[in-house]
Amino acid sequence: MKFTSRAFTLIELLVVIAIIAILAAILFPVFAQAKTAAKKTASLSNCKQIGTAANIYLNDSDDVWPVTYAFDDAAGSGYTFDRLIPVPADWPSGLTPEQVNRNQTFWANNLQPYLKNRQMLNGPAATKVDVSGSYVPATKPANVQDGVSYTYNGLLNSYSATAIAAPSSLPVFWEGRGKANTRGAGYVNPYLFCYNYDQPCRYVPTKSSCSDANNGEWSGTSPNSRGLGYNMYGGLIYTYADSSAKFRKIALGTTDKTDPRTDPFAKYVSDKPELSWYDQYTCHSYMFRPDLDFSTWDPATTL
Repeated sequence: MKFTSRAFTLIELLVVIAIIAILAAILFPVFAQAKTAAKKTASLSNCKQIGTAANIYLNDSDDVWPVTYAFDDAAGSGYTFDRLIPVPADWPSGLTPEQVNRNQTFWANNLQPYLKNRQMLNGPAATKVDVSGSYVPATKPANVQDGVSYTYNGLLNSYSATAIAAPSSLPVFWEGRGKANTRGAGYVNPYLFCYNYDQPCRYVPTKSSCSDANNGEWSGTSPNSRGLGYNMYGGLIYTYADSSAKFRKIALGTTDKTDPRTDPFAKYVSDKPELSWYDQYTCHSYMFRPDLDFSTWDPATTL
């Protein structure tokens, strides 16, 4: 018996290619969604472990939240409340022991004995960026690869854990730099304004007249994500004072203002925040106040 082979016709090839294209169009978004979901889950795990480490820290510090601000080296400039801080504390060359101790005060450094893993500070959906500032050189050595994606609620600087009104609702750590993973450096967001050496740097509850002339009366939330935006998976992940970690959606793609009870930023344009939520007197970042009970809501305003 004689067998003959027959090649595909052009129409048959086009049909096969069309079927493959249709399958790819169906499956690629599914793969992308699965990848995004995996990154969100990994970030939730990171935040949960950071929260657990912080609560162990509390047990060793008489229930006082980490002191993340140190005295600034420059005379008269107060505390390091709005600074990029080296992580780890000693990587910039030429530091004095006093400067290393200053950097060690920063939350991402003083929690390391409890975390025991710097890579946990790298957000899986973030992009590494090199930064520079007062204490962080622009050039990073080869051995400094890990960055810090998460930020600490600076209103808790040296604040008693027992004084928190609603531990299960108060954000402590969150993705406060959006998609930015700052290599070799970390940040506090929101931060207290503390310019005075002769006053403790501690949160002062909202009042009708507040000023940055007195430590702790005023705070601010930075929307700076180094231009990378905040839309990693349609929302942000928070660690709360009770060490739980949760995902919350953000109002992307709308010109309406967000809910001040669940979003620190009042408005997003092209994935980037334009306004931050504050209390009615514009003293503090609205949802980060440790004395807020999260059941009785006062008026909110924007800055």
